[in-house]
Amino acid sequence: PQTTAEILRPGERLGPRKRLSPRPTAADLPKPVTFLFADTLGEWVLRFLLEKGKHESPETLGGEWQDDRILFFRRSGTEQRGVGFLWRIQTRSEAGATRLAKALEPVWASRAPGLRPAIGTLGSLVEISLGALPLPAPKPAAATVSAASFGAAATAR
Repeated sequence: PQTTAEILRPGERLGPRKRLSPRPTAADLPKPVTFLFADTLGEWVLRFLLEKGKHESPETLGGEWQDDRILFFRRSGTEQRGVGFLWRIQTRSEAGATRLAKALEPVWASRAPGLRPAIGTLGSLVEISLGALPLPAPKPAAATVSAASFGAAATAR
């Protein structure tokens, strides 16, 4: 298998995957930061987070996953602030991205407002970012952000 989706849904014809675009890179991170590492988390991690957020159907909504990339970083000179991240998730559809973004909000709801990630959508992409200063104002997950403001974790700094 190439993805956790293939393990989670054995025998299901998944069809061609929509690849993540634009795929975030270290150049998308705020300055100055120390890039730590990048990874693909996959459908399994997405389902786990949806379960943690008490979503009623993590298997179904997790099935919206097509591709993702997460970048972890630490702001230079701010060791006490912890690790930040920029995570983009490609979904099957714009409606799926909106549902997914809304369903992920409860995962971090118990955190203080300044410690919650910003979650937004652009078409079929979901972007979640934390630790980039200044944090963009969290957008309601149901709202689609404009192309100019999407990726604010990279462009607003």
